[in-house]
Amino acid sequence: MLARGISDQHNASVAALVSQRLTARGYRVVDPGRLAAIRQHRIAIAALDGDIDAIIRLSSQFGVGTTITINAHAGQPVVNEFNLLTGTASVAVMAITSAGNIIYSDTVQGKQVGYSPHEASQKAVEAAALLAVNRMTQ
Repeated sequence: MLARGISDQHNASVAALVSQRLTARGYRVVDPGRLAAIRQHRIAIAALDGDIDAIIRLSSQFGVGTTITINAHAGQPVVNEFNLLTGTASVAVMAITSAGNIIYSDTVQGKQVGYSPHEASQKAVEAAALLAVNRMTQ
């Protein structure tokens, strides 16, 4: 699973949430050490950009059957009527087999409230990621 968002913290949070949810639903997920090595690989950036050949190469090199790419984006939080901040985010998810077949693709939005811009954005990204994985595993 490769995640790209607005910060390393968002990436780690999204990857952890999606991994936990997939594992809880009986899917096998690459162990964290191996996943860190995959993320460090230079081809991972091309894979996150949707390069199917890069995904096939990563899958082959690391022995992964399905690669999930997650791209998260958050808008600027705004002050709501309760004087808190409302954050919005979108998450695009794609699951690709080691043969290069796209077996799932979707984009979802999340919206959450927080006390700071960072908290509102983080919670919105997490909400969108959870919605994405729920849809993916239905």
